[in-house]
Amino acid sequence: MNDNITMRLDILLNGNAIDRETLRMALKIDDLLKSYDTIYRNNEQYEMFITHIAMMIQRVKNNNYVNEVMDDDIYDEIKKCLSYKEAVDILEKIEGVSNTILPESERRFIILHLCNLLERGCNK
Repeated sequence: MNDNITMRLDILLNGNAIDRETLRMALKIDDLLKSYDTIYRNNEQYEMFITHIAMMIQRVKNNNYVNEVMDDDIYDEIKKCLSYKEAVDILEKIEGVSNTILPESERRFIILHLCNLLERGCNK
């Protein structure tokens, strides 16, 4: 396990930004993503992604949704990404592991981040 991820999640927990259940879900998601050789995990971008996932799960649990949905034109560009389909598949697994159904506003941003991580993984 990445010590930086653990430290970041502990900071969120200690600051009452997330609860223990959310922390456990975020660590499960980190474990899930380790099974993908195509995701580049050894950088700050990945660590920030896991903290974003934790905050997103907590927001959904608290019914505190992000209302702003990514612009359709921007999202159409993301759909052209070579790793888009894999990103959607991973997102569905994240939803399963976290037992969370994400609103479209969150889904689009997570897919964007996953595409970036997958693209970096292909170029490592």
